Amino acid sequence: MKKIHKKIIIVGLVTVVAAGAFAGVRKWVSTPAKEEDLSLEALFAPPDGVKLSKEEIAILADMSKVLHQLDTLNVYTITGSYSVKDLADSSNNMQADFYYTRQDSVAYYRIGQQEMIALSECFITVDHEAKKIFLAPHKAVNPPVSAPMDLENKFIARESYHVSRTDKDGVSKITLFNDRHVSCREYNVTFDSTGMIRQTDMRMTDPFRATDQTKDKLVVMKINSWQLGSARKSLLQMDKYIHVINGVLTAALDNYEIIRYQQQ
Repeated sequence: MKKIHKKIIIVGLVTVVAAGAFAGVRKWVSTPAKEEDLSLEALFAPPDGVKLSKEEIAILADMSKVLHQLDTLNVYTITGSYSVKDLADSSNNMQADFYYTRQDSVAYYRIGQQEMIALSECFITVDHEAKKIFLAPHKAVNPPVSAPMDLENKFIARESYHVSRTDKDGVSKITLFNDRHVSCREYNVTFDSTGMIRQTDMRMTDPFRATDQTKDKLVVMKINSWQLGSARKSLLQMDKYIHVINGVLTAALDNYEIIRYQQQ
């Protein structure tokens, strides 16, 4: 039973961090600024009646820049680890290494015993614990350091986050904090003087017991290495996972079952 619990946490962690969304946080859609009004204040200005300081506006702009830096990079590799500490149930604690590599539109992401490969032809998920290969239509694999929420001031202000920053010995940490938030009380991103992310931390609220901090989950992502301009091409080949011979689909891994995605 404990393995099932931990697997659920891994899937949830990938969904939260890699997909870039908090459960229960609304997605705020803003009106684009006019072309002639693309100043920092215009891009990150809060809505009428909601106030954020100029310092907070500048900090959020820096945070957005750091978290979106990979958007313009096509070839790189990241290694690191995730950990989850469940304050309500220590048996649900988890730690897993991750490996992410990207070559243009093709990407590979491994976390724990699961691998995800986004190829131009298809999307492959390999579950080594269950010895199954899931085959689905193509979709993207977001990098582990994707922005976890909408970082526009309009959204941050409406969610009542306090924004702060500390700098020490070439290392900076930006914090979003709201002790009463329904899904995430605190989010931190730590980066070095080159702007490369070294760690992110989240304190996730139990949505069913949001006022009880002893039920929170602490999620930490640490990055061990960045390799810009380098991709692990051997992990981005379809025949490493599946073979198609004369129209017959077979697993490249011994004793693995292929499960095709059935579109409804």
